[in-house]
Amino acid sequence: MVGAAQAAGGNGRPTFTDVRLDGPRSNMRLHFGVHADGVQKWSHIEVTVNPLSSGKWGRDLYWSVLRPDDQGKVAQQIDIPLSPPAGTTVISVGAVNLALSRSSLSEG
Repeated sequence: MVGAAQAAGGNGRPTFTDVRLDGPRSNMRLHFGVHADGVQKWSHIEVTVNPLSSGKWGRDLYWSVLRPDDQGKVAQQIDIPLSPPAGTTVISVGAVNLALSRSSLSEG
């Protein structure tokens, strides 16, 4: 029963809310929310922020692991200072439920 209730709540895929970049380049802040329902209690959501500069992805500017609560929900607001390297043209914000990505790889 517990497993069925958790599975019925969502698909475990994370979504972003309230994404915004505030402040001048010298004092920028990146704000965003990460939300997911139906995350298995043994799984987690991995969040990354990466710069693209000169056509190459740089090292993580931010990385975290979010674990679900007892109902399989992840809800986190993130507010970080952002100092991308010179020449950065794109900032990538990503969130993945690694349990889902592993199952997709094994099914394919």
